[in-house]
Amino acid sequence: MFLIHLQKPSFLDLHGIKDITIKAGKDFEVHIPYKAIPKAQAQWFIDDKDLVADDRINIKALDNVITLLNRKAERNDAGFYKLVLKNSEGSNQIQFRKNDGGSDIKHYIVERHEPGTDKWTKVGPPVSGTTYDVKGLDEGKNYEFRVSAENENGLSEPLIIDAAIKAKWPFKPPEAPGKPECIAHTSDSITLQWTKPENDGGNPVRGYMIEKKEKGTNRWIPVNREPIPGIEYTVPGLTNGKEYEFRVAATNKAGSGDYAQTDGSIQARPPDVAPHAVGFRAFGPKEIIVHAGEDLRIPVPFIGSPAPQVIFAKDGEEIKPDDNTQITIKDGIAELIIPKVKGGSSGLYSCTLKNHLGQDTVQMKVIVVDKPDTPEGPLEINDIKPDSCVLTWKPPKNDGGSPISSYIIEKFDTKKDEWQKVSSFCRVPFYEVTGLKEGSEYKFPVSAENLYGQSIPLECEKSIIAKNPYTAPQGPSNIEIGKQTENSVTLKWNKPKNDGGSKVIAYQVEIRKPDSDIWEMANDFPIKGNDFTIDNLQTGKSYEFRVKAKNAAGWGEYTKLDRPVTLKPDSVAPSSPGMLEVKKVGKNHIELAWTSPTDDGGAKITGYIIEKKPIGSDQWVKALPYMSVDNNATITDLPENGEVEFRVKAVNKAGESEPSSTTGPVKITEYPNGRVPTFVKKVTDTNASMNSEAIFTIEYDSNPASEVKWFRNGLELITGGRCRITTNADESKSISTFTETWDSDNNSRISCEIINLLGKDSCEANFHVKTPPKIPRERDEQRVSLGDTLKVEMPINGKDPFTFKLKKDDQSLIDDDRVRIQEYDDYIADRIPDIARNDAGKYSLNIANDSAPSVSPTGPLEISNISKDHATVSWKPPKDDGGSKITGYIVEKCDTSKGSDASTPVTQNCKDTTFTVPSLLDGHEYDFHVMAMNENGTSEPLRSSSSIIAQLPFKPPGSPGQPDVNKIANNSVKLNWDKPVSDDGGPVTVNLSPCQLNRYVVASLIEDHTYEFRIIAENEAGKGTPFDATKPTKIKDPDASIAPDFIKKLKDTHGNEGKTIRLEAEVIGTPIPDIECYVFFHLKSGKIRKPGKNPEKVRKSGIFLEKPEELAKLGTSESSEPTNTIQTTDSNTNNKRRLGKDDDELSRRKLKDLPKLDNYDRCFWDIWDKGRESQPATLQHENIHDYYDILEEIGRGAFGVVHRCIKKSTGKTYAVKFIPTSTSADKEIVRREMDIMTQLNHPKILHLHDAFEDDMEMAMITEFIAGGDLFDRIADPN
Repeated sequence: MFLIHLQKPSFLDLHGIKDITIKAGKDFEVHIPYKAIPKAQAQWFIDDKDLVADDRINIKALDNVITLLNRKAERNDAGFYKLVLKNSEGSNQIQFRKNDGGSDIKHYIVERHEPGTDKWTKVGPPVSGTTYDVKGLDEGKNYEFRVSAENENGLSEPLIIDAAIKAKWPFKPPEAPGKPECIAHTSDSITLQWTKPENDGGNPVRGYMIEKKEKGTNRWIPVNREPIPGIEYTVPGLTNGKEYEFRVAATNKAGSGDYAQTDGSIQARPPDVAPHAVGFRAFGPKEIIVHAGEDLRIPVPFIGSPAPQVIFAKDGEEIKPDDNTQITIKDGIAELIIPKVKGGSSGLYSCTLKNHLGQDTVQMKVIVVDKPDTPEGPLEINDIKPDSCVLTWKPPKNDGGSPISSYIIEKFDTKKDEWQKVSSFCRVPFYEVTGLKEGSEYKFPVSAENLYGQSIPLECEKSIIAKNPYTAPQGPSNIEIGKQTENSVTLKWNKPKNDGGSKVIAYQVEIRKPDSDIWEMANDFPIKGNDFTIDNLQTGKSYEFRVKAKNAAGWGEYTKLDRPVTLKPDSVAPSSPGMLEVKKVGKNHIELAWTSPTDDGGAKITGYIIEKKPIGSDQWVKALPYMSVDNNATITDLPENGEVEFRVKAVNKAGESEPSSTTGPVKITEYPNGRVPTFVKKVTDTNASMNSEAIFTIEYDSNPASEVKWFRNGLELITGGRCRITTNADESKSISTFTETWDSDNNSRISCEIINLLGKDSCEANFHVKTPPKIPRERDEQRVSLGDTLKVEMPINGKDPFTFKLKKDDQSLIDDDRVRIQEYDDYIADRIPDIARNDAGKYSLNIANDSAPSVSPTGPLEISNISKDHATVSWKPPKDDGGSKITGYIVEKCDTSKGSDASTPVTQNCKDTTFTVPSLLDGHEYDFHVMAMNENGTSEPLRSSSSIIAQLPFKPPGSPGQPDVNKIANNSVKLNWDKPVSDDGGPVTVNLSPCQLNRYVVASLIEDHTYEFRIIAENEAGKGTPFDATKPTKIKDPDASIAPDFIKKLKDTHGNEGKTIRLEAEVIGTPIPDIECYVFFHLKSGKIRKPGKNPEKVRKSGIFLEKPEELAKLGTSESSEPTNTIQTTDSNTNNKRRLGKDDDELSRRKLKDLPKLDNYDRCFWDIWDKGRESQPATLQHENIHDYYDILEEIGRGAFGVVHRCIKKSTGKTYAVKFIPTSTSADKEIVRREMDIMTQLNHPKILHLHDAFEDDMEMAMITEFIAGGDLFDRIADPN
């Protein structure tokens, strides 16, 4: 909704409307601005006749301006023009005269007269303009006015108004301005702002009047006496915290209009600022100590407006006010009050102040102190003697917030019935109580004491009697031989089972030598440990030993070693090597391999002797002239097609072992397609029921054909009795069958060995027998009295779980609440309560078990995570476990390139339903099988539905972006580049180890050498293609000093007398060179007058222009003093300087003696520049060198060293002070200094910009202040 204020037409600016004098034939144009709502209709008149628009006269009426255009004015266009505007609210008019009198108007004569009189009175002096403010009228009277124009030709006819005008204001008071709003406030003022009124009442607004009233009152009080010209005003003299309402009215000459009032009340309060807690350190929590039972008060003074929201928290959990806990906010202080705190109130508290401008959080470490808890028990009493004992205990779990200062120990003599204090200054949790009376009974309490009081005492559980509590110990136990050599024996023993009540302090070993009845002491000093070595014994002799122990009561009984010890040599010949295998047979050679002996005889195996025996000979000879140090050997120079046997012996320092078993006759001939025997299908674990058939099957591959041997528990099986062995060499398959399974077969090992001339292989499996349940003995007849309970317990053997069927007189009984059958570990209990007569009869119990193997795992067999060397298979458990718990799974892999049945087990004890198959060959195709196992056997395999190929799922990555060289130092460059658009699925690494990011600093480069760089991305699939190399980059430190040199020398210059000559040279150097100028004068004779001997001076970073070939020759006939302009440049264009006529004083000063440049002045910059307020520093636990370049040392003091540094992110110069802080106390002192500097944040005080901390030192980054040493400034008398 909006309101439209209707307004009759009014003219806005008539200063440009006056009588017009124009020559005939000229154009004239009039623009009259106006205001009217709704739009006004315009009508023009000339000499009271309608002015009609034609080809010359153009009239336009727009929304806010009326335009009259007269082209090529004619004489009859002269006259009085009048414009009348009309709308629904009224009308208004204006008139002027167009005159072609031919002479300029000198002035106008304005006259008035009151209606009813004939007298016209001049209102004032002649008027030069076309507007006049007539004064001296009487309000309410009617007046007529006329105006006459006068030029040098005389006075014109008067222009008389149409009707009399009443003297009154022609306008109304203005409307109400826009609603005032608060734009700022302080504790004693509020600044209001409003908009101008839409309607000024027809007269410009002179200003605004403001009134105020306090909230809750009805009295409006004027704020200003005179109108306020603007639309903004600050109301002063308010009371902090009170709320006020305001209203504003616009004023014009007609008076004040309606008031516009604020929306609600406005509070006088300080300006809005983000909250900030006052009086808290920036580098650690404030510590508050409170006594237990007292009220905890945590006051947090703050500044902030509006008043912030206050949130207190303890250990991160917000504290909500309740009946016990209070949070108050008053007079700029937020306070947390917790009455009667306990030890659990200790912790890290925080206070968060938050308003719409921001928030601040401070931390307080609250320590609730109290007297300590009771010391931790038990209070142990040890080392009891007739006059003393030793008390031990543990410190209290809670020290009450203050370290334990001492323990108070007392004793109670039960005979005297009195307490005595033993000690009040015990610092550690043990104490030796002395001064006891032998035979007296004592109790002891111990109390802990800290700064805040004494704890409740800890008392011993029972009293003690002061006496010797011990006797001599028993003999040591478990004496045995620990180690035995050719001439020494090491005895070991345990402590006595009874030490007599006193700790064993020593042992003594005694020896009885052969052919002697005397026991001699073997040790020269008491033995503290539990072993002892007796040396210098004779090999082959028999010795006896005994040991006794000693405590405070003396030596105890002897314990004798249960057998004599006869010393033997350190080593004997080793046992024979393991099975000798033929690995390969050639035309005249053979390769043999064997396993090491199971017993090395106590000495290192030094080698092996291989022996051979041709068929038909009984003599074994060495097959090699030397011993083999490895477990394999190649025998050469054998007779082709001959048959030879081989055996091997192991050798150590004690001699040769017995020979190994022979290889049997081996024919020395070449097998072009020979293959070592390998199993294609190995024998698997088998479960069989008693007296049933058990079958074991293997399949193999070999060339030449292999001999197959079967073994049971290491003993070879042959066909006969219940064992049948069938081997089909054509099918490379062998089957061993037990026609009848016996109980003794249970848990036996069935193994198979395949052997040919090239080698052998073996495998084995478990043979399990299903054991049916058995009842070892029949129960006798049971007699039970009427009403009693029948209880029958029957032992049972077999594999559970069992099923039971109880019958009475061949009729099945139901297991219900009355007839209960319960299974225990090794027996079954049958219970029938309340026996009646009809319960008599013949009872039978049928027991059965069912332990069939499980069914196959549940598919599908899923294959995932496929890579070049592994894949993950997963499945679900079998739906039927065969009545026995699944013990694991067998996982097999099948390389399809070797045939569909070439399965290889990869695990036989997988406990989960997922397994990662390792050791796959890159690019090979595989199938997988999974079988479930329980204690009764292995299920049929679950097979994968399709084959997979072992390969990586991604390719090498693409090219990274071209590297950018963005920072060059004297021996390194920093490279940046974009990551590859695609990594092809594999995480990208970079071949600049250890670079893992897209930036790298290449170090150890040679200065002034030129390099190119390129980047290669790499993932697990390999390296990608490199991008183009960078442009050749020369390694040069940008900040290195450059010797001064001329890049533009002075040239000979000719000039005229009285004219200026400009001499210019350009030099380069880093830092900026100091420059001195010398002027030499030409004499009329043409000779050069030099200032003494031509000097050659050298100064630091200076360039001097004294060399003759670099001096300008002035071609004037008289001496003159030209103006010299010297320009210095370095690599930075901002470092140029010119000397010339534009700075005569500076030029003269430099010509005399140019002062030395202090380069540190260039490093200074004002961190408070442009009024910006610097931010307080925060302590960082990172590497300072990641953020700053540390440069030269600029100062050193008693506590640290100061360097200049440059911040990497901004290039600004700072000073860094390094302070050694090896202890926590040192760090706390530096943190306190940092905290003080942070609070002193002022333009006139050195500003702390940043701070860093590591284990051994702390660094304070401050603003860089140039200008020399402060002490030098203070001591300077000038």
